[in-house]
Formats: sequence, C-alpha cells, structure tokens
Amino acid sequence: MAAQANMHQDRDIRPTPADGYPTPTSILQTSTEKTLQPRLELALSDSLSESEPASAVLQRNAHLQFLLRNLVQGFPARYVSQDASQPWLIFWTLQGFSVLGVGLDEKTKKRAIETLLAMQHPTGGFSGGPGQFPHLLPTYAAVCALAIVGHPGEDGGWDQIDRERMYNFFMSLKQPDGSFLVSRDAEVDVRGIYCLLAVATLLNILTPELLCGTPEFVATCQTYEGGFGNASFPEWAFGTGNWWVGGCVVLVEGLLGIESKGVDDSEKKAEEDHDAWDDVDDSLFNRRALQEYVLYAGQHSAGGLVDKPPK
Repeated sequence: MAAQANMHQDRDIRPTPADGYPTPTSILQTSTEKTLQPRLELALSDSLSESEPASAVLQRNAHLQFLLRNLVQGFPARYVSQDASQPWLIFWTLQGFSVLGVGLDEKTKKRAIETLLAMQHPTGGFSGGPGQFPHLLPTYAAVCALAIVGHPGEDGGWDQIDRERMYNFFMSLKQPDGSFLVSRDAEVDVRGIYCLLAVATLLNILTPELLCGTPEFVATCQTYEGGFGNASFPEWAFGTGNWWVGGCVVLVEGLLGIESKGVDDSEKKAEEDHDAWDDVDDSLFNRRALQEYVLYAGQHSAGGLVDKPPK
C-alpha cells in the first residue's frame, strides 16, 4: 500500500497557465481543476489511512453492480431523454460487461436479442426505439450489441439482421457527392459514414457501389486549420468528427486497397502502415496521466464513470 501511495509522490501538480485574458472556456477549466485538485492530492498523499487507499485501481465490483442495476432494474428516470438512443444504452451496458470479462447467462442474452430486434425497422436498419425511424447511429449500436450477445442460427439474433433491407436502407441515404444522410430527410454527418461502413463490414455487405465517392467526400471534411468536421468545408469540431473520421479514413483506404491489390501487396501495405504508426509522436498526451484521471476522478462511488466531478 505504501509503495502504491508513493508512486507519484514527485508529481508536479500545477494549474494550467493563464494568459490574463479569461474566456468562458478558461474559466471552466480553472473551475474544474480546483474541483479536481483536492481529490488528486488526497489520492497521492503518503499519509492516507487504510480506509482511504491511494492506489489508482479500477473499482471493478462497483462498476459491475452499476451495470447489473441498469440491466435488471432498468435505467433511472433521468435517462428518459435518451429514448431515441436505446440501442446505445444496451450496447454500452453489454460492452461494459465484455470489457470487464463477465459473461451473461443465456436468458439475459435472449432478452437483449429480442429487445434489439424489436428496433429493426421494416424498411431496413435499426431505430433508436420501437416505432421510430431508422438511423445510422443506432443501427451501428444495435449491430455491435448483437455481435456481443448474438450468434448465428435460428433465434441467435445475428442471422435475423435483414442484410438485403439494410443495404437498401444504406443506399437510400447515399448522396451524389459520396456522403450519407444519417436518416431519412436528416443531415449529413461523417459519424454516420463511419457507422455505416463498420456495419457494412460486419455484415459483409460492403460493395464498390456503396463506397463510390465516399473517400473523396471525407477528404472535403478536412479544415484549413487541421482536423475534421462533420461535413464538407466545416468548422473544426474535435468531439464531433476527429475520432470518427480517423477510423473512417483508415477503413475506407484499407477496404479499397484490399480490393485492388493481391495478397502479397496487401501484406506489404499492412507492414508499411504498421511502420507508419510506429513513427507517430505520442508526446501530445500522457497515457499514464489519462489513466490516472479516469481512475482518480472519473469513478463514481456507486459505480460507473462520470464526465468529471462533481457530476
């Protein structure tokens, strides 16, 4: 315990430097740091009692209880605002069990499969809830959730995904510039493209027709200042586009490359890509510090993770 308590004793904890010109963002940053500082100092102190361990550990049992409560009892009333995100809530819960290495009994799996299939729309794709229109984002969540609890065969969930109608749903959203609407009469969003390509790959329904013009469209989502936005010639949006587009670009390039190259060329390309990632500079972030932030400040006493204290 003492070794764990002292493992970061030399950490220099300083606030983010200020430039004398406060903005709403910098004010909120300062407020968050003030909230976090006592927690971090307490966690890193070498004078903690046995009842207040300093080790940065994942409270696995508490998180499992949190997931079980949501799965068995249902989500609290405050989640009513997520009515159109029901497949996401199921996916996040199932993924939580999967990451924590806990399997589900067959009865629970069957219940999850039946709930997810109830949101499969007659025209293809999945909706955010029964009776709602199909949408690319909940379609991704539903298919990923079925990949966790489903299996091939009768009543296994996986073979009950209507692939033909799914493909037709995807094509109905495709635009002349290679982009996709996220739903009927909705907006174009590059996150939807990532979800579509991931689902098409999982279901083995990816075709040149589906991909036509998409890499070129994604390229137009880059901004002059770096990064990606959610549509062509956008304002940069870190939370909305960067991570989704990163996966989208890799996926599109990889799939197009596999179609046009032989096995030897594909293996050579994979080696080149691996070497390229080895050269990526990771000095922009500190992996250990990010882990500590989640473990020290992100874990709720009742289980589950919070955005940031005091939420």
